[in-house]
Amino acid sequence: MSMAPTQIANSPGGFIYFGTLLGAFAVVFLVLGIAPLFRHDWLLENLLVFAALAVLIATRHRLRFSDTSYTLLFLFLVLHEIGAHYTYSLVPYDSWVSALTGRTLSEAFGLQRNHYDRLIHFTFGLLVWRPVVELLRAVAPPRGTWRELLPILFIVMGLCMLALGVAYAVCMALAGRYLTQHRSYIFCLVMAALSCAFFPFGTVLGVFTIVLLQKDAVRQLFDRT
Repeated sequence: MSMAPTQIANSPGGFIYFGTLLGAFAVVFLVLGIAPLFRHDWLLENLLVFAALAVLIATRHRLRFSDTSYTLLFLFLVLHEIGAHYTYSLVPYDSWVSALTGRTLSEAFGLQRNHYDRLIHFTFGLLVWRPVVELLRAVAPPRGTWRELLPILFIVMGLCMLALGVAYAVCMALAGRYLTQHRSYIFCLVMAALSCAFFPFGTVLGVFTIVLLQKDAVRQLFDRT
């Protein structure tokens, strides 16, 4: 007979394994948090990570998962941190593969863009499905349509949130580039306004950018291009 998530992880071994993975992720987080390509994007990408870890730690005595589920979550978060460090569209996996094989993945498969974001979308569904199933076994009714639909809805909602986060990060990177080139004034102004919603760093960055863009001298630079 299989054990419930709470029974599995409330054993001393379960607590030790959970703590070990948490410590390992803390090391990965700190290393990849050193000099990310875009600090603001890195902070944005990690907002959900902070929230997820807070929930997992706070509920560790009441709602615990199997070691397998914790391992899957750990692997997904590590992949996510790599994307957050480089920004998803700039992860240099081609360089890594080329160093090992002498040929890039893009050359081998005829890829026209960086597909690390799509890899993460796929692995999200692949790695998170078991924790979701265990969560539903612990809190959802044992029968009914919702029991079957909730895992799918959970994964779809998560993918949508992740896609929105990646899209916002890409737009912020473009806005930064356009600011240096004095292009797309309206786009830069809109992204600065959206940035204000992410308190406190985004708010400070957005307000200063808006103030700067309102100056006549700056507007003239954009008008020339």
